[in-house]
Amino acid sequence: MMLEAYLLLAAALFAVGLFGALSQQSVVMVMMGLELMVNAVIVAAAALWFHTSPERPDGQVLVLVAVTAMAVEMAMGFAVTTAIFRARDVDMVDMAADLADHSGSGDHGDHGQHGDHGDHGDHESHNHHGHHGDGGDR
Repeated sequence: MMLEAYLLLAAALFAVGLFGALSQQSVVMVMMGLELMVNAVIVAAAALWFHTSPERPDGQVLVLVAVTAMAVEMAMGFAVTTAIFRARDVDMVDMAADLADHSGSGDHGDHGQHGDHGDHGDHESHNHHGHHGDGGDR
């Protein structure tokens, strides 16, 4: 393939990822859009390396490091998203906005917040189920 075809593929991946990251409300879908955008950058970098100096392994090593870093980053992101969903039943971006209110207390234990947290989680759960009923982003 020619360089233009790879760059066109990278641009298409980036555009689809940007659309997915900006148009979706689900945290998982936003993360998938970000992953597509990072993949587009990796495809463009690999194509440029192959076009400029295919005989040197520097570009291959750089692409492998970037893919590995992206895989670790996405695994950590999905782990954090899963932990937040299990703890607070939050899977939408706008519902996760109130997480900043509870994180600034400086108390990292469950002292005094556990009882209030359960009542708040039930309230969010009712809003959460009502929000999916309108045929939103799924």
